[in-house]
Amino acid sequence: MAVAIRIDVDERAVRRALLRLMHLDGALRRVLQRSGLFIRRAAVRRLRERRGRFGASSGRLAQSLAIRIEPTAVAVGSNLAYAAIQHLGGIVVPRTVRALAIPMLRHLARRGVWPRDLPRDSMRFVPVHAGNVVGKLVRAEDRVIETRGGNGKRRRRVAGKAGETMYLLVRQSRIRGRPYLMFGAEERQFLLAETQREYERAARG
Repeated sequence: MAVAIRIDVDERAVRRALLRLMHLDGALRRVLQRSGLFIRRAAVRRLRERRGRFGASSGRLAQSLAIRIEPTAVAVGSNLAYAAIQHLGGIVVPRTVRALAIPMLRHLARRGVWPRDLPRDSMRFVPVHAGNVVGKLVRAEDRVIETRGGNGKRRRRVAGKAGETMYLLVRQSRIRGRPYLMFGAEERQFLLAETQREYERAARG
């Protein structure tokens, strides 16, 4: 089931500023729309900043963020099933498989490569009985890379040794929440500035 994230602001100064716009034709909607876009852009920026620090990302979450304007409110959120847990954190349990695969090699995590992306005979399963861990997938044979040097000679090097742990298989995984949808000082300042702009616009007629 998809879960939407919504920002609800309960701050008197902001609420008063928005309520004062209600008698101005279209002013409240314009402020809400611009503020929603500002909040969305800030959320997209936070999600993109994660990509270098927390491994690969498809970018789907950032692309899914949408804005809905209501008579006296703006909702910014996503209907992706994992949107809430990425924001709030929580425990992930497998639904269609017996265990979750955790990449143990940096290049696999960085590129977002999962066991389903690799040939089945390139790994072998090793059972492990240790609490949350049920097993691991290890490299079935040496991974040899062949390159050609400047003198034209071919060189072979072992990029991964047989028996190297590629994935750890666990019953569940805890994800630490990293909020990306926020209404902080920057967003508050923007909204109040846009409110003042609408007042000035109305004063000019």
